[in-house]
Amino acid sequence: MNSCINNINNLELDLISNTFTKNSAINGGVLYINSASNDKNIKSDINILENTFSENSAEYFGGAIYSDYSMLNFSEIKDNEISFNKAGVMGGGMFISKIFNDNKSKIKNMNFSNNTVDSFLNNYSSKPSYITLNTSVLDETSFNITSGEHIPLEFYLYDEYDNIIEDVTKYYSSINLKITIENENINIFEDDDITNSNYNIIGNIGSFIKGKCELNKFRIYALPGTYIIKVNIDNYNEDIQLKFDDIELTISECRENQIKMYDKNGIVYCSDPVCRENCPIPEAAICVAGHSENINNIESNICTCLPGLEGELCDNKIFIDFRKLVFLNANSKLHLLNDN
Repeated sequence: MNSCINNINNLELDLISNTFTKNSAINGGVLYINSASNDKNIKSDINILENTFSENSAEYFGGAIYSDYSMLNFSEIKDNEISFNKAGVMGGGMFISKIFNDNKSKIKNMNFSNNTVDSFLNNYSSKPSYITLNTSVLDETSFNITSGEHIPLEFYLYDEYDNIIEDVTKYYSSINLKITIENENINIFEDDDITNSNYNIIGNIGSFIKGKCELNKFRIYALPGTYIIKVNIDNYNEDIQLKFDDIELTISECRENQIKMYDKNGIVYCSDPVCRENCPIPEAAICVAGHSENINNIESNICTCLPGLEGELCDNKIFIDFRKLVFLNANSKLHLLNDN
């Protein structure tokens, strides 16, 4: 048996002391609830008490219960056993979206066990609700880089119950994050690998895999200045909250010992000098730029040993021969003179 409650604006429901076993449906193996509109003023009063939902299944969402009812309110929902139910996409036991905030703890505290999606444990879930930024990767949300420097960004996708959406069936894999930049002179909202006469952004689009979106190749090539990194959501028509502030980015002039280079569009970026492969950087040597601009190769750059080291591989220690030093004591101060 499957109960479908659809296109209802004001809902009252009591479900008390029932056993539901081996029912199936497209969504909500036992119970499907949907409202006629997304009006937040519609009312619901639902009591689900002392029921057993076991071995039910849904082709897509909510092995036992599915709801997309706007601002769903449970007056009471307790002492229910929800176990061994299955769903094809998400919410092995229950899939309930748009629930009142103070009702979320009631769902979390229900007695769930062994509800699965594609053999993975997934007791309850909802539609994507919010995205967070892993600030530990950045250390902060305001930082300085030079043009062309790598910026690691890592985002997580959550449901309404603060669960990371693992999405083992990749149903939401088409949700994309697109990174753009803004400052007082420019507002960019373009496609991947954005380029104009002053800016070039690469690696700025990513999707979620097991709830995580990693932009490992994100770089900005731009003139020195202060910019705001914006995050935009593509390929999803419902609301997803961004639970982080805009990222303020300052692009500085190239650092000392960096080489000023130009990409194919004539946009400047900063490059660390490259030296021969066996130059023991950073343990025993540094690579010193042979030119300040436009040339960066192993022929022109110099592998320079750190102080106290010498040799082709900087593996010879420089020792001081104290026998060749003359000690003088003048005005109570000690001086060392090299007696060559």
